[in-house]
Parts: sequence; C-alpha cells; structure tokens
Amino acid sequence: MGKKRVLLSLPRCGQVEPESRFSGLGGGWHGDHFHVFTLDNSNSALTWNFNNAWCEFLNGDYAYFGMLHSDIAVSGPWINALADALNERDAGIAHMVMAIKDERGLTSTAIGDPGDPWRPVRRITANELMGLPLVFDVHDLSYLQYRGERCLLPNTGCMLVKRGDWCEKFPGFEIRNRLIEVDGKRHAQFEPEDWNFGRWAANNGVRVIGSRQCETTHFGRFGFKNNYSWGAWKFDEDARGEM
Repeated sequence: MGKKRVLLSLPRCGQVEPESRFSGLGGGWHGDHFHVFTLDNSNSALTWNFNNAWCEFLNGDYAYFGMLHSDIAVSGPWINALADALNERDAGIAHMVMAIKDERGLTSTAIGDPGDPWRPVRRITANELMGLPLVFDVHDLSYLQYRGERCLLPNTGCMLVKRGDWCEKFPGFEIRNRLIEVDGKRHAQFEPEDWNFGRWAANNGVRVIGSRQCETTHFGRFGFKNNYSWGAWKFDEDARGEM
C-alpha cells in the first residue's frame, strides 16, 4: 500500500514563527504513511491565499489537504493524529483546537447555527475543552446550552481535510461582513472563513470533528506597557509567603 499524498498549505503574511515552521516542515508527521508536499504561500488576501491552495489540492493527486497557520505551533505528529481521527470517525474535516490570543480562555472552536451565519456562536472555553473527549464532534457538545439547531464550527489554523466528492463542490473560503441597524445605531457583523466553512459542511452532510490530541500554541505579539493597570495578578503571588 503506497504512501498517502498530503498537500500541506503554510499560508503567511509577514513573519513565520520558528515553532510553526518546524510543525509544518518536519515535526507534523512521522513514519512511512504520508508523502507530504508543502505549499509555502504568501499573500495578504487571506481567503484568496487559502483558495489558491485549495485549487492546488483539487488539481493534484492528493488524499488529504492540510493547513497550518504561521503563528501556530503543534507538538507531535498532528497529521497522523488527524488522519487517524478522520478515518475512525468517517469525517471529512478535522482540526486541532487552539486558544484565542488573550487572557479570557476562549478557543476559536464554536457551536453555531448552521442556517444563520449572523446568529451569535458559543465558543468553547479551555475549561470546557478539558471535559471533552480527545476527539469530539457536535454531539459531544450536546450538554452545552445553545438554543436551536447547532453545528461544530472549526478553525483552519491546524486542519486536515480528507478528500471526497464534496471537495469538488465546496465553493471556496469566504469572509462575510455586513452592516445592520439596531435601535437607530449601526453595527458591523463579521463571519470568519473557518466558521463559514463549518456551516457549509454541516449543510452539505460533511462531518466536522475537533481534537485536543496534540498541544497547540497560538503565538501573538503583545506590548507590555507601564502606563495603565492590567494583568490577572494584583500582586506578586509567588511572594505571598513573604507578605
């Protein structure tokens, strides 16, 4: 049985974290199961970048399409882990969950309404994630309160797609924006490309799964200032015994 061909897209705009490059160029898989072809594509137009990579996938003889963002590091052979999960769960899309870059403890994996892209989603917190199976789908989130229909909304930051007939039908990654008026005031609404992808999958019978099998780190630049009160600690907790 030959190696499975994987097209791994490494989209970027600006700098690439060295830990992310290692996760994409050598640390993301092991063994003789895969032949991984990396696509190092740089473009500031996010979804155009993604869609160009998707076209490379469709036009080639690949069994899987992977994507790893330039600010994300993953510990261990994540391609192996997600490929196994896709096959065991008969799913089409798998992703590693990752934290949003602030101190709230939210992740970019969410529950959303498959029929309404503008309805608020419920994002999974790091605390809730620890109570989920290592591999999960929307049914494992049934205990979390969310009114009406629901689907699992993934992220594209660390993702693996198994090729199927549906891949040819997918119309492409799209970011959606609109302005609405509520009580005489204008508000901007936004739907990111990954949640749009998840809703399209749910409406077209493609199973989406999430995983926490591998540790992920989401890097972000932060300026630590001295001109305002901030931070979770009000005093040096490590010095509590000396106070």
